[in-house]
Amino acid sequence: MIPDFISDENFLQNQSINLRLDYIDDLDAKVLLYWLKNRKVNIITNKDLNIDLLKSYRQNIVAVTAMASESITTNFVKLCKSIGVKINLYCDNKEKFKDHKFKFLDWELEQDFSDEEVIPTLEKFSKSSKYHSSKIIISKGKKYPCKAAFLAGKTLDINGNNAILNKEFEKEIEFFKIFNVKNHAKNKAPVKK
Repeated sequence: MIPDFISDENFLQNQSINLRLDYIDDLDAKVLLYWLKNRKVNIITNKDLNIDLLKSYRQNIVAVTAMASESITTNFVKLCKSIGVKINLYCDNKEKFKDHKFKFLDWELEQDFSDEEVIPTLEKFSKSSKYHSSKIIISKGKKYPCKAAFLAGKTLDINGNNAILNKEFEKEIEFFKIFNVKNHAKNKAPVKK
């Protein structure tokens, strides 16, 4: 869930959701407050958050996953721990991992740099390839099958979305079932009149 909208009050109430604050540039505190009420949340962020807000709703926060960046401070990590919020540090940037590891020396910094030999590359697919995703991103009430589709403004199609041949799409390829659709019209015999 990208907290960039307010919906019906019962929408996902009393359910556990991931709030992707790292997908939004300008976070509205009122909108974040709405999502923190009556929902169990895992907050994923790439920037420091208002610690008083987190403290007020800590019973609804399963964990905070801080994506290591220049906008996440060691003080924020300490404050989260001090108010009893579970915090995980995560780095998905191989080139900056050593810098972040040094910055967060006192904490465990998780990382996931996908093995390029294990995950298929986009070279095997074309723009006509379709995919189904095992995850859904909701933003402003619309559903998207992945971050690349969200960034491109391509909403979820239950029949399969067209593959997006870029690096952002490739980062999430492990969540997709990608397939090619054969055009059966070419193989049909002409109709006699």
